[in-house]
Amino acid sequence: MVIGHRLAIRLNEIGFHVYAGCLDPQGSGAEDLRTKCKHESAMCVLELDVTRDDHIDRCFHIIESDLQTRDYKLWSVLYGLPENSYHFLDYHVVSRIIITASLGGRVAADMLGAYCMTKAAIISFSDSLRREMSKFNISVTTIEPGVFKTSMVNNACPLLQSSWSCTDPDIQQIYGQTYIDEVLRIVAGGGGLAADAGDDIDIVVNDMMAAVVRRRPARYYRPVKGLMPSLAARFVAITPQWMIDSYFCSINPLVPVAMTETNGSDPLDTAIGCDSGFGNALALRLNSMGFRVYACVLDTNSTGAQDLSNKCQFKDEICIVRMDVTIDEDIDW
Repeated sequence: MVIGHRLAIRLNEIGFHVYAGCLDPQGSGAEDLRTKCKHESAMCVLELDVTRDDHIDRCFHIIESDLQTRDYKLWSVLYGLPENSYHFLDYHVVSRIIITASLGGRVAADMLGAYCMTKAAIISFSDSLRREMSKFNISVTTIEPGVFKTSMVNNACPLLQSSWSCTDPDIQQIYGQTYIDEVLRIVAGGGGLAADAGDDIDIVVNDMMAAVVRRRPARYYRPVKGLMPSLAARFVAITPQWMIDSYFCSINPLVPVAMTETNGSDPLDTAIGCDSGFGNALALRLNSMGFRVYACVLDTNSTGAQDLSNKCQFKDEICIVRMDVTIDEDIDW
C-alpha cells in the first residue's frame, strides 16, 4: 500500500514507534521501511495478511508484549478492515482509532458497486464505533480519500478485463463487446473517474498524520485533489441525487447493445420475496394492477403462500416459487 508505506515513514520521522504490517516482510516495500526510516529502532515490520485471523492474533500478541517491555502505550491504530479493530479496543491500550474508507462510501459510482458498498459499510461501522468509544475517551476518525493514482486506479483495465471474462455470457450479450471495449478505451486513456485521480498521495497522508497527531482530530477527513472535488466532498451529503446521477451518466454515456435494439413491449413481470409483511402485501397489490408476479417464498405451504393464492385478484398471474435466497441452487433454479 503506497499510502500506508509513506505514512509509516513520516510517523517514524517525527519520533513515533511504528508497527508496520506488511503482506511480505521480506519484500521490497518492507525492506524500504527498514532502510529509509529515520529511526531504525522505532520501525517494527510485522508479517500481516489482514484476511487471516491467525496473522492478526499473532501481530496483536507481538505488539502487546513489546509495549509491556518498553512500558509504552499504544497511541493509535490505523487500518482499513473493521474486524481488525477488536483486539485493540481496550481503553487501557489505545487512545485513538483511524479507519481508512473511501469517498466511494458516500457516492456510489457505476461499475464500482461492490467496492462502494464495502466502503459504505466501513463508514457506518466507524460512526457506530466512534459513538461507543467516546465513553472511554477513545477517538475514532474515518479517512475517506477521493480518487488517487494508487494500484487500484493504475490496474483498472486488467481488473475490468478479468471481471468481464468471469461475467455470465448472457450478461455479456446484453452489454455487447463494443460496450466493454469502449469502457476499456476510456479508462486506458485516463477518462471517467480516472480523469480526476490525484497524483500526490501526500494529500491523503497529511490528513492521516493530522488524525494521529492533532489534539482533537476531526471525525472525518476527505482528502481530494482540486477545488471542485473538494467542494463536492464537503457538500455530497446535501447534493440532490438527481445531480449525482446526472454527473455519473455524463462521464459514462455508453448504452448497452440490448437497449439499442427494438424488441417490442416487454411483459409486465416481477419477482419478489413474499413470505409475509411488505413483500406479501406488495405481491397482492402488483397482481391487482395486472402484473404477472413471481412470488418467492421459503415455504410454499406456509400461511403467507396460502394467503397469496387465496387473496390474489388474478390467480393466473401469480406464480408462487420456493426460494431460499441464501442458497445459490435455489436462486439458479
